[in-house]
Amino acid sequence: MDIDGLNQLSAAQLGTFTRAQAVALGATDSVVRHAVRTGRWTRELPAVYGLSGHRDSWRRRLWAAHLHAGEAPVGMDSAGRLHGYPQARRGTVDLLVAPTQVRPPNGVRWFRRADLEPEDVVVIPGLPPVTTPQRTAMDLAGPMHIATLRLLVEHGLVERHYRTVDLAILLDRVRRSGKRGVRKMAQVLDDLGPGESLSRSELERLGDAVIDRSSVPPAVHEHPLPSERGRTGFVDRCWPEAEMIVEFDGRRWHHRFQRALQDADRRAEAQTLGWDTTVLLWEHCEGDPDRSARIIEL
Repeated sequence: MDIDGLNQLSAAQLGTFTRAQAVALGATDSVVRHAVRTGRWTRELPAVYGLSGHRDSWRRRLWAAHLHAGEAPVGMDSAGRLHGYPQARRGTVDLLVAPTQVRPPNGVRWFRRADLEPEDVVVIPGLPPVTTPQRTAMDLAGPMHIATLRLLVEHGLVERHYRTVDLAILLDRVRRSGKRGVRKMAQVLDDLGPGESLSRSELERLGDAVIDRSSVPPAVHEHPLPSERGRTGFVDRCWPEAEMIVEFDGRRWHHRFQRALQDADRRAEAQTLGWDTTVLLWEHCEGDPDRSARIIEL
């Protein structure tokens, strides 16, 4: 067995390791049994062991739970504590696990990670993978009172963990999955953001800059809205020959929620006539213009 390799591995994981990791380094069943029987190894969780002599700590328990759950990322209050949010509960061991996981070990809380994307997880030296500060704030919005959530978001902004636009981009993605806390986070962003919706001139400047970044040809401005029911109005930008529409949205979040059905009906009517509509939020145009340009190209 590669003893040095096991020592290095466990040191990086605060003295913990899985049976599979030990076997990969040459441990056999008899070696494992002997190490546990003689007290050199301790059984932390099923198939997770620790080297004797390491002090028990909350972060060590995070490592053990993370290894037990198949390398699930740390989330919820545990992630909030790691990111330094005073509003996060202390002492919990919280992981975001796959939907197939059914029962956490004692002292560990499991939360489903159905809408978690790779960009929502960050690696901090010496710690298991953990949800990013903005994803952590979004996850905590569900169970957290809105006044507490506002303090948490303000803390992250002051510490420069994220920008308001980063939270808004994430909110736009997860709201489509019916995630808890979406409306509370939207209200907090509205409270912390500008008092009015983005001005039309500024919105069009951001949107046109995104179009200029893309490979599509120049767009037609203020084209009549495609409608078979006599609906009046204009679309922001379009390419009539391709029957493609781009709309810019600079409204505050509560206005977007209020008008969601009307917006969907407007897009659906254009689609029945063969037109595809892409909506660019100002947060996307400002926060990630390259990605927004790629969306138009699709």
